[in-house]
Amino acid sequence: MRLAALITAAALAAALTVAGCSPAATPTPPPDASSVLTAASKATYPTKLEFTLGGSYTASGATTTLPDKLLTIDIDTAAGTGSVHFAVPASLLGASGGAALAQLGITGDSITFDALYDGKAVYAKSPAMPALVTQLAALAQGVTLPQLGPDTWAKVLDEATIQQIAGAAKGAVESAPPSASATELKTVLEQTGGSITLGAQTTGAGGPAYDVKLTVDPAKLQAYMTAHPEQFPASQAQTLSALGQLTSISADVLIDVATSRVEQVTLAIAGTESGSPVSASLKVSIADAPASVSFAAPANAVDLPLVKILGPLLQSMMGAGGLPIPTAAP
Repeated sequence: MRLAALITAAALAAALTVAGCSPAATPTPPPDASSVLTAASKATYPTKLEFTLGGSYTASGATTTLPDKLLTIDIDTAAGTGSVHFAVPASLLGASGGAALAQLGITGDSITFDALYDGKAVYAKSPAMPALVTQLAALAQGVTLPQLGPDTWAKVLDEATIQQIAGAAKGAVESAPPSASATELKTVLEQTGGSITLGAQTTGAGGPAYDVKLTVDPAKLQAYMTAHPEQFPASQAQTLSALGQLTSISADVLIDVATSRVEQVTLAIAGTESGSPVSASLKVSIADAPASVSFAAPANAVDLPLVKILGPLLQSMMGAGGLPIPTAAP
């Protein structure tokens, strides 16, 4: 009996080993949020990308959901080209949304705007453009305006004008505060009541994804921006008053486990307006641009020289000390 028991025990142990039921190895601990973000900052992306924007907002107890592709941006970083598609349903414009579209000559249930940069010129198209061009006629002194239809592409900026704008933008970028290092960012988070944590692993567009959660204390962020104005562009100073009405700021960043690429960023804010609670979320998704996206110059585009039309008006509005307004190319 004793021998039989030993044989049975040995056979059972062998069977468990063959079946893979041997004692489990120590599992690999999950990464921390900082290491996931560090890996994401070093990730490589395809040259052709698509960014889409959606979200929602809540006010007076009612929540309005924005379309997932309210704004779509496609870029080709290798070729230096890009396109923008903006679509706003009439329902988002309030009870008079349909009437507002009708005033623009739009018979559909949404207003759309498309822009494209082919590497040389900027083109635009919108069902609202014919009505807008009619309004511009009063300013078009000595400028021949083209006939536009709801689907007509118009060249609104030529290569020479774009180069002037790029030169002015380059100067603004060079004068902007330098980007903060990882150590400085950690210090900023500490001083703004911020935190970074790693949530439960989830499923993103490409498969398993990390969910990195960030939070910031609005009051401490406002105090930090006030104490360190040199670290923020002058335009961001205008947000200080709005921060005083916010009660929370948070974000969720989905990062693909396999590639460390950021797939989605959702920013959520909450606050008060006229004593009532309000909140909003903004979701930006990042993916490969569809193969159908083209950055080629539209065929049969007409010339709409906006700089010639609006340049004098903008120059007078900005005054002598204002921003440089591109001059029309000869």
